[in-house]
Amino acid sequence: PSNNKAAETKGRRTPAKKATPKKKAATAKKASPRAKKSAAGAAKKPAAKKDAEHTSRMKTYYAPMLTTLVDAPFDREGWIFEPKWDGYRAIAAVKDGETELYSRNKLSFNEAYAPIVEAVENIPHNVVLDGEIIILGANKKSDFQALQNYRSTGKGKLVYQVFDLLHLDGHELGELPLTERKILLEELVKQLDDPRVQYSAHVAGKGVQ
Repeated sequence: PSNNKAAETKGRRTPAKKATPKKKAATAKKASPRAKKSAAGAAKKPAAKKDAEHTSRMKTYYAPMLTTLVDAPFDREGWIFEPKWDGYRAIAAVKDGETELYSRNKLSFNEAYAPIVEAVENIPHNVVLDGEIIILGANKKSDFQALQNYRSTGKGKLVYQVFDLLHLDGHELGELPLTERKILLEELVKQLDDPRVQYSAHVAGKGVQ
């Protein structure tokens, strides 16, 4: 697609390789059965005494991993490729029904993008999401100019495209492969069922498109 980023590498919280030719790419690993459990099921884990010993508090700040340029797009087995959205990178930390939405520079987005805050606060779990705030324009493409104008005009279809799940109900998920985190993330988004929060899908192995 024309709005995909040309040749960048993006590492997220996973030992996996992650790069973007035309799309953001990450190491794709086969999802284990545990990753296929529902997000709701995962949320119950801290209740067990053994699991409770391994839970952790949600951090006050999560730094999104940034991209690294590569020479050209590529196809490669074991990699996944995601669309590049033209918007503002944002972390959403939802704890006990309250949300902190902030930029990679720790600037609050709560007031500027209140509809996104309102949407993610309906997630019935304590979570940290990583994604991109965009205005979804014609042909389902992101419109960066419209996003820049949004603060003054309030016009446009404001959407939070989420592509990673960093924390879930007391569990830091950085050690899980990206593909496993995305399975849980996709289910959370489906459960939320709010058009203002959308799951950013990926393609396996094919970055030259």
